[in-house]
Amino acid sequence: MYRVGLVVHTGRAEAVKAADGVRRWTAEHDMTCVDVDVWSKPRRHSKDEVSAVGQLDLVVTIGGDGTFLRGVRVAIAADCPVMGVNVGRVGFLTDVRPEDVGMARQVYGLQTPPLANPR
Repeated sequence: MYRVGLVVHTGRAEAVKAADGVRRWTAEHDMTCVDVDVWSKPRRHSKDEVSAVGQLDLVVTIGGDGTFLRGVRVAIAADCPVMGVNVGRVGFLTDVRPEDVGMARQVYGLQTPPLANPR
């Protein structure tokens, strides 16, 4: 089953709302969506974060550039792509706005679940 890891800036209401939308969409398309806790203290190594949630096929970050950078660490450890949704102030690194998440899913090939992971 295709697994999406969510890295969410829970201090931003818009990020929480966008994450709920991603969770609903993955459930409707028979995908597993797991929250990746990159905010716990003490901070864990990204490999430990991936071990805690299991293998991922895509990491979706919802927040700003700081959230994206934390998600990139996880994506590198999981050897998967990362999609950044911007609800921050700057957004140099995050391409997608919350209202464009549906369109971005198509760009990432997530219209329907993939039949196999191309690794």
